Amino acid sequence: MEARPQWSEEVPMRRRWSVATRLLVLQLAGVAVLAAGAVVFTVVGARSDAQQEAATRSVAVATSLAQNPLVVEAVSEPDPTATLQPYALDVMAASDVDFVTIMSTDGTRYTHRDPAQIGKHYLGTLAPALQGETVVETYTGTLGPSVRAVAPVRDAAGEIVALVASGVTISRVEGTLAARLPPLIGGVLGAALLVVLATVILGRYLGRVTDGRGPEEMARLFAYHESVLHSVREGLLLIDRRGRIALLNDQAAALLGVPADSAGERITDLPLEADLEAFLLAEPAAPADLAASEDDGDGPVTEEVHLHAGRVLVLTRRPATQPRRGRRPARLLGTVVTLRDRTEIERLSGELDATRTLSDALRSQTHEHSNRMHVVASLVELGRYDEAVAFAVDSTARSQHLADELFSGIEDAVVAALLLGKWTEARERGMEAEIDVSAGARWDPSLSEDLVVILGNLIDNSLDALARAPERRLVVRISGGDASDLELLVADTGTGVPADLGFGDLARRGFSTKDHGAFGRGVGLALVDDAVRRRGGTVRLTTGETGSGCVATVRIPSRSLAGERRPHRGSAS
Repeated sequence: MEARPQWSEEVPMRRRWSVATRLLVLQLAGVAVLAAGAVVFTVVGARSDAQQEAATRSVAVATSLAQNPLVVEAVSEPDPTATLQPYALDVMAASDVDFVTIMSTDGTRYTHRDPAQIGKHYLGTLAPALQGETVVETYTGTLGPSVRAVAPVRDAAGEIVALVASGVTISRVEGTLAARLPPLIGGVLGAALLVVLATVILGRYLGRVTDGRGPEEMARLFAYHESVLHSVREGLLLIDRRGRIALLNDQAAALLGVPADSAGERITDLPLEADLEAFLLAEPAAPADLAASEDDGDGPVTEEVHLHAGRVLVLTRRPATQPRRGRRPARLLGTVVTLRDRTEIERLSGELDATRTLSDALRSQTHEHSNRMHVVASLVELGRYDEAVAFAVDSTARSQHLADELFSGIEDAVVAALLLGKWTEARERGMEAEIDVSAGARWDPSLSEDLVVILGNLIDNSLDALARAPERRLVVRISGGDASDLELLVADTGTGVPADLGFGDLARRGFSTKDHGAFGRGVGLALVDDAVRRRGGTVRLTTGETGSGCVATVRIPSRSLAGERRPHRGSAS
């Protein structure tokens, strides 16, 4: 049993987070990390600043007291505490420090915030101060950890007679820091809220634009989109409402003869025929139920056949709409145009038409021959042998002569079959037909396809024109070639063409005096014009010698007849 194909593991079984959701989560995480980092950095910086401020204040108070004459005089008294303790308490209250300790050079306290500690030894570093320096340190004393400064007290002779210590407890520093945190945290939270709000708005926009799809799903859809776009055999063209190419695949670029990177170009800037450009730029008609559309809908479809760069293109145009999703209404995006190449089909249909015409002619001749044989048989039964022979010879001489001349003198069987079939068709429609191929007519076999297109369309137009004329006569002549130009002439006594119209007007795609078919009419002469131009030839329309009808003369220069040349002999009518 053949194994069933398995889906690629890249196709998810469940839908993942959308781009908007991922962006929101990522932004929230980023904001949280940045906010935490900002708080930590600010707290560390504020703590360092608070400690530095406390150290500066302590040094200022200690050095100020050490230079105060009151302190210098009081330390030499029998009871320094009596004078210095009240003064130290006043200084602590006025200078916003937690303690002021004045002590002897051996560290015995004269003052303290806690009177019970007076007379006891100071806890801290004194050696640098005894050397005349001011000491700043963080030390744990009787009031707990504190930032403190110790300065020497000198007498008039410059001798160090006492020490002054001033400090701020760490708990007070932390309290100052705690007072700064609420505004800081409030600012960080406010900034985070603004970022979250902006992220939510951006997320809603992205969700609306991406239809809630995740990046994996969008990447997969884009890969499938590119694969389908460049693998289809039809050309696909998307034109926005400003007349610019929004999208085109390789096949469309090849059929239109434009660069593959033409996306973004204006249609008017491309080398296109005026009628093709007008078709592409036609304002698309949106579906009548666009506002209530749940899907792409089926808008009005327009199909036309255009001749461009030697190709027969079938163009299908329909409006491109974006379906309604949730609260988002459906809207018209522009125009979608598909292009199909019918060049080979037209060529094959021309050859098939020639073959079918020959087949119909042979079938008609078979039927006619059967009827004539019945007449001959009846004459024989009646004993009228001479009349039977004369009737048989006369009835077949004309058609057989043309067939023999064409197929024996023209080695190009396709062109010969076309001419014989058209001659037979003209006879069946009650028209007089004359076909003349000069003995010197020569052309390369590669010209056969173009001759079928040129002669087939011109003769068909003449037959249609003769159908409405009182006098019905068709003349086809092929002459020249070899060292001279090849000349094709198709003349009729039909209704003719308006005097104010030249072949350029008649060959314009879409021009026709006949009823329009499925893809419109007016393609035949456009194909003739293209084939003649491709061979570097010309087409001229004139009025017949009697003042009515139409004479179409096609001249193909000898330089287009180069290659293997085969002689075409014979003349028949």
